[in-house]
Amino acid sequence: MPNDTEIAARLGVSLDTLDDAHLGYRNRDLLSLDAPVSSQEEETLSLGSTVPDQRYRSFQLAEEDRLLLQQALTRLEAGTCKVLEFVFCMI
Repeated sequence: MPNDTEIAARLGVSLDTLDDAHLGYRNRDLLSLDAPVSSQEEETLSLGSTVPDQRYRSFQLAEEDRLLLQQALTRLEAGTCKVLEFVFCMI
């Protein structure tokens, strides 16, 4: 049976290309996002819950910034706060 180097040479492709083809063949089956990837005592972790949602992360960061800004505004004098709200339309 030929090894990977011999197969790649016979096909006229690099060993990396052959490795990519092997990886693609192994990963050809579809997976459900509901498929469990970890099961602990009381909590089962699904594949879908491990995929990050960039839109949610962006929303979360904006919400954190808004809360920090509100906290900072409460420390300012009333007049200064009103000017900032007027200039930046932060009402």
